[in-house]
Amino acid sequence: MSDNETEQDEIIESTLALAGVAFAATMVWKIVGSFLGQGNKNEAHRLFEEAVQFERKGMYNEAIQSYLKSIEKNPQYSHPYNAVAWNFAIHNYELDQALRYIHKAIELADNPGDLANFYDTLGEICCRKGDLNSAIVAFQKCLNNSNFIDQEYPDYSPSFRLGLCYLAKQDLNNALLLLNRALEVEPKNPHVHSTIGDVCLALERYTSALDYYHRSIKLSTDWNFNFPIVKNSNTDQPRQMFISICWCNMGAAFYNLEDYESCRCNPPRFRTSHN
Repeated sequence: MSDNETEQDEIIESTLALAGVAFAATMVWKIVGSFLGQGNKNEAHRLFEEAVQFERKGMYNEAIQSYLKSIEKNPQYSHPYNAVAWNFAIHNYELDQALRYIHKAIELADNPGDLANFYDTLGEICCRKGDLNSAIVAFQKCLNNSNFIDQEYPDYSPSFRLGLCYLAKQDLNNALLLLNRALEVEPKNPHVHSTIGDVCLALERYTSALDYYHRSIKLSTDWNFNFPIVKNSNTDQPRQMFISICWCNMGAAFYNLEDYESCRCNPPRFRTSHN
């Protein structure tokens, strides 16, 4: 073998050795990157759970900050986007920003259950923006993606809120259909009973309206009226306001039935059929 051939072989061996080192280094960085990526995902999940605990305690500012940190750690994690959007919605805060967050969550969703939850949030945001048509579409998509979404949130079900949208649009038949579906899920919800009473009042079914208002007042005694905003509030003002509105609407029903004596009573007396 000539000196020239020997030199060429040494160059080839050196090149192969460097290539091997480069390949090994690449594999090391891939492994390190994988660990770092998994670490970020774990930290994102930890921050999300931390935010949930803050939210349960009514510490909403702290919750939002932890949700946002979770997004920073893993921008592909859909749940904190939804959580930020929901918190903005129920506090009527930065609703346009809430829309951006929930659309990102929907984009990242990878299963029907998550999609149902995210469309539910979208419906809530649209309601609070006064866009009832978009809210109706969102709630329908929510219900189409999950047959059990109402059971997951019986106190504030998508069917109930969809029924409220139809009521606001004076589509009373669809409103009644959805409200009855919500009542099947949570028959002790005084809000659903009183809202069905409102529909019956609008349909001039005054005796039925009285029955629903009466039941809603009875059920209001044990209901948490601070949901979903401030669960630990000690004020009873929302309950008192709710009962007052029910009495007022019952007075309207009695008036239309020309039962003026019951209309004037406070609270009105009930005939046997209303007990």
